[in-house]
Amino acid sequence: MRFNVILCATAGLAIAGSASADVIATFGFTDLNGAYAPSSSTTGTFTANVGALTGGDVTRISPSSGTAEFATGFLALATSANVQVNLSVSKTSATEATGSGTLVITDIDGDTLTADLSGLWQTPGFGVVFFSGLMGNVYFNDNGAADGTFNGTNGSFDMDLPGNPPYTGAFSQLYIRFSGGFFTSAFSGQTVSTDGQIVPAPGALALVGLAGLAARRRRA
Repeated sequence: MRFNVILCATAGLAIAGSASADVIATFGFTDLNGAYAPSSSTTGTFTANVGALTGGDVTRISPSSGTAEFATGFLALATSANVQVNLSVSKTSATEATGSGTLVITDIDGDTLTADLSGLWQTPGFGVVFFSGLMGNVYFNDNGAADGTFNGTNGSFDMDLPGNPPYTGAFSQLYIRFSGGFFTSAFSGQTVSTDGQIVPAPGALALVGLAGLAARRRRA
């Protein structure tokens, strides 16, 4: 099954550089559980974690390919597999906010994909809210059985990606909430989709222009 997350917004990502900016890995997860806890009228913390219907994958693109698939409902399998997004919210207007935080994707035996996140929250209205930004300090960490592989509930790949970590990349996240406004009150149980692409340093990623961000992901 293929799905596309197209975020028509006033922010974009451009990859500058040559072969060093080739995408080496991607990830995408749907049906995460999102929540927001305000700390003031303009600030707060957004989190997204695995829920009962979450599914997705982490895929190595180059130089050899492989996919660690996380089957829909993998939470019920009681493995170490998890997805955790933690982002600050600091509103600058009624439709925009800045954000920064972390991403941790854990495979079934404890290995992790970790990244620092920074970017923009925006809404064009109609309940649509998205975050688009950059990933920095991206690492694949062999924490589990020290087997050098990132393992899904189905499939795996070698974590010896080209280039020297830390890697960098692009990150996007989308949810639709028809009531409650743009971070005007606390919420939980919100369905969230998230995607990312990873490139080796020193491929330069920069927020540029006021354009659109389109992230295409594939899920089996």
